[in-house]
Amino acid sequence: MSKEIIICCGINRSGSTWVYQVMQELYLDEKIIDLGFVDSDFVLLKEAIKENGEIILAKMHNHPNGLKSLLSGHQVKLVYSHRDLRACILSLTKKTGKPFDKVYKMSFFEEAVLSLSNWQSYDHITYIDYKDIKGESEKAVKQIASFLQIKNINTKLITEKFSIERQKKRIKSYKRSPKFILRILLHKLRLAPLPKDENSLLHFNHIQSGSIEEWKNIFTKEQSEIVKNTYSEWMNFFKYE
Repeated sequence: MSKEIIICCGINRSGSTWVYQVMQELYLDEKIIDLGFVDSDFVLLKEAIKENGEIILAKMHNHPNGLKSLLSGHQVKLVYSHRDLRACILSLTKKTGKPFDKVYKMSFFEEAVLSLSNWQSYDHITYIDYKDIKGESEKAVKQIASFLQIKNINTKLITEKFSIERQKKRIKSYKRSPKFILRILLHKLRLAPLPKDENSLLHFNHIQSGSIEEWKNIFTKEQSEIVKNTYSEWMNFFKYE
């Protein structure tokens, strides 16, 4: 049976978690298969397609080989979040504690950027600008709802529910949980990845301080040019100078 498969995709640190939370909220009253983050082997997605249920929600960054074939015959809708890659890289340096030279060519980040053309091969895709998520959240909510053809929603209420202040409270609550304490210990022992709240998909260090264009004051001109040249096709498509 053909399913409606809605994937939140795009670049790491571009507001994709916020986008996915909004998508979950928009389908709160619907019977859906909510997968959360799907790994590159997309096993969860393969299993979900076999299950009962007409709508599947998933979050991904890169487009792995074989995904297009798996999704063939289904109605696929993509919500792609984007942000200046230099800002994404700066955010990743803060989150990982690693320097620019180690971060900008990280395999997972590079794969996400290079996946753009694959995501664009689908018929239905909309692009959500990080500047709108940060500065005009209600506008972004309306764009997502319109694209998914969901009407009669309270955009103001959804915007408030996923405001920075509310997100910080979710993270604070998660960091107090026994599950987080166990997982951070396992991470320090290199036995587990960075812990995140499986409900909200927020990492314990998800939100960082700084302005949208902070990278201009941090990165050198040479570092800025390295990013522009390395990922020129992506940067040009979204018109990041």
